[in-house]
Amino acid sequence: MDYDIVIVGGGFAGLATAITASRNNVNCLVVEKEKELGYPVHTSGGSWYNEMIELGLNKSLLHPINSIAFHSPSGEVVSANFKDKDPPYGCIIDGRRTIQFLAMNAAKEGAQILPNTKALSPIFENGEIIGVNIKSSTSGTKKVYSKIVVDASGSISLITRQLGLKEGKWQRYGIGAEYEAYVPLPDENHVDFILGEKYAPAGYAWVFPTGKNRARIGVGIIRPDSRKNPFDYLEVVMHNHPNVTKYLKNAVPVEYHHGIFPCEGPLPKTVLNRFISVGDAAGQGSPLVGEGIRYALQFGYAAGEIAANAIMNDDTSEDYLMQFEVKWKKEVETDFKIALEIQKRLANYSDEDWERKISMLKALDFEKLVVFLNKLKGTF
Repeated sequence: MDYDIVIVGGGFAGLATAITASRNNVNCLVVEKEKELGYPVHTSGGSWYNEMIELGLNKSLLHPINSIAFHSPSGEVVSANFKDKDPPYGCIIDGRRTIQFLAMNAAKEGAQILPNTKALSPIFENGEIIGVNIKSSTSGTKKVYSKIVVDASGSISLITRQLGLKEGKWQRYGIGAEYEAYVPLPDENHVDFILGEKYAPAGYAWVFPTGKNRARIGVGIIRPDSRKNPFDYLEVVMHNHPNVTKYLKNAVPVEYHHGIFPCEGPLPKTVLNRFISVGDAAGQGSPLVGEGIRYALQFGYAAGEIAANAIMNDDTSEDYLMQFEVKWKKEVETDFKIALEIQKRLANYSDEDWERKISMLKALDFEKLVVFLNKLKGTF
């Protein structure tokens, strides 16, 4: 099996890479270990509406948000309503349908996709990666040769680790647990963030609407700042918070999601000869609140275009592929460093700290708050 580009991982970053690479007339293969692209769901899906449209997503994949509230441990609330904003500031992404949408676009552009197929290890020749060993339950183990390998395997960073660009497991990461549930929501375009040690130690909890009487109720906790299990706090948020409990107490879960999100900031090195690491595999997400979809798409598209150009120019060297690293570092490296420092501080806030901060937010004009969050690559 020979391809110009082999992409490990059929998530947001991998499919975005496949779309632009195939659009530039290179022969591209996506290898995905799951039987179904888009399953299981790992992400809560909060992001910014305009950015998602600019990145090519269909409006039908985005649930608009027009109000937001931050809840202190005691129940004090700072909130804002922006129902007159068109288009809306924020949105909740339908992750499963979005990945299917991207997969269909990649296939339309000419990419080949192999679900139910695990990438195992790199194939080397003269010290350089020249392909990937793969295995499926239907066709066994095979060798796939390529001019460039792209690792978009998510937080496991499968090939990135084996090539020595990531040592060991991520030491700092967010671990999340989430129900998607029937909820008698009073406002189906409203987001809640719940703060405090009682509800999400070293993290935060959320209620994200996704449609009529449907919402995601989640808890995210930062490791190693806390070793608590986020699943244990889902019931606390649903049944014990003084504000959100009144409309969550009758929630009925229909799905359970969980996953981890690297929170160390991006890897310092993401390219080698014939190789690119992108998305969560490269740590390319906001450490502040764990937003990764936007960057997976943004840098996946960039990785596909640069890899395709490298093949067309018959130059797959690290020097040529370094264009990818220069691009993402220019666009987000400084912001991510700032976000990481803020996240480290917030992860150690006590309930008393949160009470003070919520009181301070009340004095901040909401438009300024939105600009501040966007500047730090935050999310709704």
